[in-house]
Amino acid sequence: MHEINNHYYLDSEVAMQLNNYIAFDDRAVLNIIGPPGSGKTSLLRTWGRLFEINRNRGVFFFMHFDLGAAGVESAKGILRRILFEMKAFYKIEEDVPNDYIQIKRTFLLWLRMGIAKGGIIIVIDGADGFDEPNDGIRQFLDCIPKILPTGLRLILSMETGANVFDKILTNVNFCKTLNIGALSKKARRHICDSMLTRRGRALEDDGVDRIVQDPAMRNPLQLRMTMEYYLRTE
Repeated sequence: MHEINNHYYLDSEVAMQLNNYIAFDDRAVLNIIGPPGSGKTSLLRTWGRLFEINRNRGVFFFMHFDLGAAGVESAKGILRRILFEMKAFYKIEEDVPNDYIQIKRTFLLWLRMGIAKGGIIIVIDGADGFDEPNDGIRQFLDCIPKILPTGLRLILSMETGANVFDKILTNVNFCKTLNIGALSKKARRHICDSMLTRRGRALEDDGVDRIVQDPAMRNPLQLRMTMEYYLRTE
């Protein structure tokens, strides 16, 4: 998956939007959307590793990947995970509560404290994995100010057309959407060249050139599957 980890950084607009969201006083939630296999998780993992290396050590940085991958995830569960990490990061003696009402109260108090100490960034990958029967996304966003205060950034990712997207819009005042569903030709070329290099194949290949030019290959998963088939059969 090395090539998928890197291809977004060839598309400077995507990287710039992510970095600008963190760097500037943007009081909206950033929602990253894309179809299955479009590389949302890989994008956030790569960006998170780079950000972790360079970030201000006073900033609390929480990332959770593939929410609900092993089943549905409750708002209470993810909020307690964030609180436990905040407790360790800020060396807080107070225990993390188990009751949702107390969790919400504590979370809002610690948010204010963390913002005052240097800032907070929360990244939830796969936010459409919140438990729908219990309205998990609403419960989670109930703990987030409707207008993000200066010093708080919230990044969510989900599949295109996910039901939770409409709920986000009703629970926060401002939401920006970053659609990463389509690869540029430059990014397609980079992925194909990486796969050819790993197989010891020449980069000058008319068949691969046709794959790169095909509009259907804008989907990273479709591109990888097509290239794997091509490399096995040619």
